[in-house]
Amino acid sequence: AKTLVAPKKTYSVVPKTKLRPFYWTKIPPSQIKGTIWATMKDDIMLHGEILEEEFSYVNKAAPLLTDSEEVKTLILLEKRRWQNISIVLNRFQHYSSLEEIRDSILNLDDKMNIEDISQLSAYAPVSEEYELLKPYKAMKKENLPSNLGIPEQFFLILMDIPDVDTRLKCWLFKQTFTV
Repeated sequence: AKTLVAPKKTYSVVPKTKLRPFYWTKIPPSQIKGTIWATMKDDIMLHGEILEEEFSYVNKAAPLLTDSEEVKTLILLEKRRWQNISIVLNRFQHYSSLEEIRDSILNLDDKMNIEDISQLSAYAPVSEEYELLKPYKAMKKENLPSNLGIPEQFFLILMDIPDVDTRLKCWLFKQTFTV
């Protein structure tokens, strides 16, 4: 009868990158008989680079950007207000662009409901925000920073409408007025 002996050599390989976990169960030497491992030799050469390439852990949720390529959104408004305006603008996803929202305000478009008008009125730009955005208003659209936040872009577009706050309040009054 053939006696099974545990491998004589131990290998210590430290990968250069993080590898996906292997959910293998180690087979004790007493259970190797009758498996492929019983016929294996101790001097197997493993190509670490190939294994690392095939089994390296890649976080699919994280973008593959280096620190130098990472683009952060340029936020000029107060953080909480910026966030609230972003939430309000998400209500208008059925519009194809921010310019289309502006056109609806200019034309007092009927496809905008009372709640939408109320939200726009509540978050209309104030004079301090106009002052903050004036330098950007002087720029051509293609020269604006590509990472400028959506609320800032929307406010720049609303700056084309004279007295937008008053216009929104009057429009809201018109929509809610009953005889």
